[in-house]
Amino acid sequence: VFLLLRPPFLTEQEGIVWAKRSLDAAFDAGAEVCCVIPTRAGNGAMEALAAAGDYAPPSLASLEAVQEYGLALGRGRVFADLWDAERFYACACSPARAARLAAMNRTQQPPPPVACKECGSA
Repeated sequence: VFLLLRPPFLTEQEGIVWAKRSLDAAFDAGAEVCCVIPTRAGNGAMEALAAAGDYAPPSLASLEAVQEYGLALGRGRVFADLWDAERFYACACSPARAARLAAMNRTQQPPPPVACKECGSA
């Protein structure tokens, strides 16, 4: 199952909530594998929505939170789509977050969280 993280018209927190609900629904329906895809701009439509204040890309921290949630369910494999992950870099900790997401993709286990004083995330 392919799930979009933070499609248009959702706040960062709403995007997380709906992605988690979508993981629950996918596993309830019998899915064995889910891939969480951060919604990306690039086709013109998303840029227009962004200009109107109706879209912003999700953070890597949100992608981490959703993947961790899915893995904690223990109901199937959960992958984070890391194609072009650099476009989501917003802090000095972003490369470490991307590496953590890649490790979760490989091992299906969450490594220790990335702590960052700059953005305040744990």
